[in-house]
Amino acid sequence: VQQRERAFFARETTTSFYPRLVIDYRLPPSDTNPPDVSVDPLPPYSTRSFTVSWSGTDEGEAGIAYYDVQYRVDDGDWLTWLEEVTFTAHEFSGAEDGRLYEFRARGVDNAGNAEPFGDAQAQTRVDTAPPISQIDPLPGIIRNGGLPVEFSVSWSGTDGNGSGIQCYDVQYQVDAGPWFLWQDCVAVSVTSATFTADRDGLYQFEVRALDNLGFLEAFANQGEAATVVDLEAPFLQPRAWMPIIFKN
Repeated sequence: VQQRERAFFARETTTSFYPRLVIDYRLPPSDTNPPDVSVDPLPPYSTRSFTVSWSGTDEGEAGIAYYDVQYRVDDGDWLTWLEEVTFTAHEFSGAEDGRLYEFRARGVDNAGNAEPFGDAQAQTRVDTAPPISQIDPLPGIIRNGGLPVEFSVSWSGTDGNGSGIQCYDVQYQVDAGPWFLWQDCVAVSVTSATFTADRDGLYQFEVRALDNLGFLEAFANQGEAATVVDLEAPFLQPRAWMPIIFKN
């Protein structure tokens, strides 16, 4: 039979087995400087929801304990967005079209040193709407020359405070026929082209624009500008009207 025993000694023992209390401690860090935190750059234009990220360093020994992040809209008052967070990125949602959002962040280290808030460190303008474009007016009737006849069609557009127009699509219709795509995402620098009509009829045109965030204006399939090509007898008499339907 195996037997075990345990021996306990008092502090007065003459052996080396006297009890001891061992305390391990470190002095608090001599850190009096706050962290240095900044918001990472944002794109010039964003959609309604976008990710904001930030980073920082602490030259002292304490290390960063947490972050506070604020934002403001159109140079208004600063509003608290995130408080005492330890993560370094978060999605900002519910932003409004056309408005400017600015962000700033600060850090607080483990020694209690709090960085003061500074100026805006990153900004982005929100774009959630497609551009607006239109065809420029055309002559009411074209009667000069012979078939086929060529004439210039021009257009223009604006994206307001948005990301800017990337390209245009232009479609046309002859009389009451189907719509055909004529210009397919032509560069924003191209705002006119020569159209060739191969028969008499009512030619109507419509344009739409695509912006740099991918928002595409919808075709209404309604003519924004029209002209009547009349080069074959019997001829129409010119009248002071033009069958144009403008989209909103």
